[in-house]
Amino acid sequence: MLLNDSCYNCNAKSSFDFADIRIGDFWGSTFDNREDGISTLIPITNKGKKIIEELKLNNEITLLEQKHNVCFKAQSAFKQYSINKNTRINLFNLIKQNNNITDIVKEYVKSLSLKKKVYCKIKQILPISLKQKLRFVYHKVVG
Repeated sequence: MLLNDSCYNCNAKSSFDFADIRIGDFWGSTFDNREDGISTLIPITNKGKKIIEELKLNNEITLLEQKHNVCFKAQSAFKQYSINKNTRINLFNLIKQNNNITDIVKEYVKSLSLKKKVYCKIKQILPISLKQKLRFVYHKVVG
């Protein structure tokens, strides 16, 4: 919602030409029951592979190798997003006016569709154990 305008049409987002390593949150069924956060590291170049190997050898990271299709399946890198420019401008103005984060979030929530508001509220109140079960079922159905 509050990215720079250029970020919405960024060539680097959907390409592997601009980095040695691609890093992001891991989304997918493999780690549905983990709440501690899992990141995806994808070496793009030999330099990237060397850096990751050094980190692994120095015990600075723990690696659990996954197939590429598992990593890419739910990543946002290749998705297109639409943005409500009026909402974006309004939120930036609130930030410039030094409004507190609570007021800015409330203003953002007002801009959401009823469907999205209901989804967010349900997600907020569900216990973690139920969220994990729902994620598991979702990934079994969707793939």
